[in-house]
Amino acid sequence: MSKLLKLSLKNCNLKGPIPDLSRMPHLLYLQRVKTMHFSDLSFNQLNESIPSRLSENITTIDLSNNELTGTIPSSFSSLPRLQRL
Repeated sequence: MSKLLKLSLKNCNLKGPIPDLSRMPHLLYLQRVKTMHFSDLSFNQLNESIPSRLSENITTIDLSNNELTGTIPSSFSSLPRLQRL
């Protein structure tokens, strides 16, 4: 999974908060995948806030049609390749 480019969990009936991957040391790859460019978590039932840590290479994040609260993390402004949110 070290060369993961796209993670699509669209419409998978996921519920609850998006986990803070930094607190899951055994889930190391999702947290530190440097090649991931696209993440689609749309059309689920994710709630609470958006985690602030993402791959620096991410270009697209789709969290639409969820139940997220709060603001977009300020750390997103330092993601050099982020084009679509």
